[in-house]
Amino acid sequence: MILKRFIVLCIVLTLVVTIVSFWGCERVDPTGPQSGENSAPVLRQYVLESCDQWANYCSGNYCVYNNLWGENAGPQCIYATSTTNWYVTSTQSGSGVKTYPNSSREMGDENVTIGSLSSCTSTMNTSGPGNGDYCTAWDVWAPEEVMIWINKYGDVSPWGSYVETVSIGGTTWDVYKNGYPGFLTQSNTNNMTVDIKAILDYCVDKGWLSSSGVIEKIQGGFEITSTDGQERTFTMNSYSVSYSTGGGTTTTTTAASTSTTTTSGGGGSNSIVVRTRGTNGSEHINLTVDGSTIGDWTLSTSMSNYTVSTNNTGDINVCFDNDGSGRDVQVDYIEVNGQRRQAEDQSYNTGVWQDGSCGGEYSEWLHCNGCIGFGDVSGGGGTTSTTTTAASTSTTTTSGGGGSNSIVVRTRGTNGSEHINLTVDGSTVGDWTLSTSMSNYTVSTNNTGDINVCFDNDGSGRDVQVDYIEVNGQRRQAEDQSYNTGVWQDGSCGGEYSEWLHCNGCIGFGDVSGGGGTTSTTTTAASTSTTTTSATTTTTSGGGGETCSPVDASISAPFTQNGSGKYCWTATSCNYINSWNLSSLTINGVEFKNTWVSSSNLPAKINGNWYIHYEGNYGWSHFELR
Repeated sequence: MILKRFIVLCIVLTLVVTIVSFWGCERVDPTGPQSGENSAPVLRQYVLESCDQWANYCSGNYCVYNNLWGENAGPQCIYATSTTNWYVTSTQSGSGVKTYPNSSREMGDENVTIGSLSSCTSTMNTSGPGNGDYCTAWDVWAPEEVMIWINKYGDVSPWGSYVETVSIGGTTWDVYKNGYPGFLTQSNTNNMTVDIKAILDYCVDKGWLSSSGVIEKIQGGFEITSTDGQERTFTMNSYSVSYSTGGGTTTTTTAASTSTTTTSGGGGSNSIVVRTRGTNGSEHINLTVDGSTIGDWTLSTSMSNYTVSTNNTGDINVCFDNDGSGRDVQVDYIEVNGQRRQAEDQSYNTGVWQDGSCGGEYSEWLHCNGCIGFGDVSGGGGTTSTTTTAASTSTTTTSGGGGSNSIVVRTRGTNGSEHINLTVDGSTVGDWTLSTSMSNYTVSTNNTGDINVCFDNDGSGRDVQVDYIEVNGQRRQAEDQSYNTGVWQDGSCGGEYSEWLHCNGCIGFGDVSGGGGTTSTTTTAASTSTTTTSATTTTTSGGGGETCSPVDASISAPFTQNGSGKYCWTATSCNYINSWNLSSLTINGVEFKNTWVSSSNLPAKINGNWYIHYEGNYGWSHFELR
């Protein structure tokens, strides 16, 4: 009898252990959702577990973002086992997009243009609720926005008006356009491979994008407007992007913040490289030699190299020909057969805005339709030879004992009162208060060690732009340096690969070799002072809020600005404003960066205007007024 009771007890204990073990396994099931459309997938281990508005995690070339960017967004939490496998629990209500949790293939540093692609596809496998208002969508930045919808529930639709129904890449799409193109599949699907290249090529053929546009990122995720006020789950099971380049007339090189586009021209003995960018991403320029166009490009917002080979000779001009609201061109330099010629050293510039009109000298900027003249190229056949004389310079010498190493710092301030120090191995070997002209500051030293250019008196309206330094004749571009504690990136001070110091901080330029001892300082400054009005703005008091100045343009809906830069605009009416990846966006002095806001929630107008102050540091910084 005792033995029977013991056996029964053992059986009961075994059943209890089995049930507990079963429950424990269920809690760590890595396979995704259990039964029910709103049950959350239970993931084994999280690399990101957060309810923060901008929570993100990056690994390699992929990032995952929580991204609660819309006005009045409700709570949303993300649980990710990797950058491409995650889910969110989201509770939203009302109208207007609230969130866009997504996986992103980051491509900004790879400098891939649309025209350089030989293939580009992306695959997304998702699951989501069968109710609410949301879409499953790709968001491609090239660098203008292109949206691709494969799943649509409830009261949502692509922005803009219907254009046509067309087959692209083996899929039938309804195409919409207003501000940016949108593509909508005719039947919902959770799992799809999209031919990104075919869609981008279609946009280029329509004139909506440029083949020279640089692809910044390809994102996939959920645009969530409403979950009917209930917590619902959206799952990314897997996400990938695959592309290759080659063929055609465009080649791509990968370097720090540098992209290269080569346009075929039948060959030639002379090579001309134009390093330039647009502020909007739709600017068009021509490169002419002796009046003949030998290359033309639509620019991206990234500083990029455009190269042509030619046998033509004569005057070289870089000309801007489609000026419009928000469009300006910055030309860093050209290289003629390896010889660099800085734009700010050229006295012929019919497109810069100076002294209240178009036309001036010694500037990188083309604000109006016009040209910068870069002198003459020789070789091949031609009839004209004209040389443009570079800017004259003045020299000031500070006493010192001399040195074997020469360091030149080419820089300017936006205000004219910025102060910088040049340090070698932690010791200051030169310091200057800058002008608004791009100028050369030179020091001779026997010191060795790390070289830093440091900004130390940041304040309202003050920023420093460092073009490059030269160490014993060797040029080092600021935008090629990975150490920068003063640039404003990702919402804080400190980043990489930028000419700018927006905060007190330093750009590191590597090492200099040589003895040790005393220093002497020489300041070389351009004889002509140039202030670029469109590049910076300064907030000033204005009844009931703050204005910005100088005003670059009066804008009206629909209006979009992408890319890095600082602008001041006025607007009198809109339905809403929206922005992302900005360091600042103030409207009459109130901060509205990286959010959606309706006009009813904007501050009171000043003198009948909203004064909009835009500051972006990236090619994918974005603002829109609708």
